[in-house]
Amino acid sequence: MHCYRRQSFGTINCISLSNCFLYLYPVTGSIFIQDCNDCTIYLASQQIRTHDSKNLKIHAMVASGPIIEGCSGIEFFGDYSEGMWDNVGRRVSGGNEDDYLISMRNMMLQCTLLKDATKSGELKGNQFHSVKDFNWHKKQKSPHFDVVVSNKKKKTKHSEHSDDSEDEL
Repeated sequence: MHCYRRQSFGTINCISLSNCFLYLYPVTGSIFIQDCNDCTIYLASQQIRTHDSKNLKIHAMVASGPIIEGCSGIEFFGDYSEGMWDNVGRRVSGGNEDDYLISMRNMMLQCTLLKDATKSGELKGNQFHSVKDFNWHKKQKSPHFDVVVSNKKKKTKHSEHSDDSEDEL
């Protein structure tokens, strides 16, 4: 199932989701993910907290380092804007990338995820890579997550999941 939300909220709770794609517009506060498995999630927020979840691909723009607890197989990507355009923007904007990106930049400004409008939407500093694992207290990297850094645009393969239905929340 592919779900997208074309409105911003103060906070979002994602609880007990499995085998889905979730596309969220910027959130002014935090996003809480609990008991989710085998999902791909695009999100932008001040904070991400993920509990008791497995095998997630999280494409994020986040102002503070994501927190995980009781999780495994979590992958963090810093390509939120590109992924949203590739997977949602083309459908909802009639194919006008410039208008869509301006709209996204304005939403991120409202959610204080960008420095200011005079800097052409310069990022505050996407902290998707500063993951804190509350179940891992050793100096070595936690085995429960990976950070994927790439200069290339990524497209999510929708065929990873069998249900190709699409819903707007």
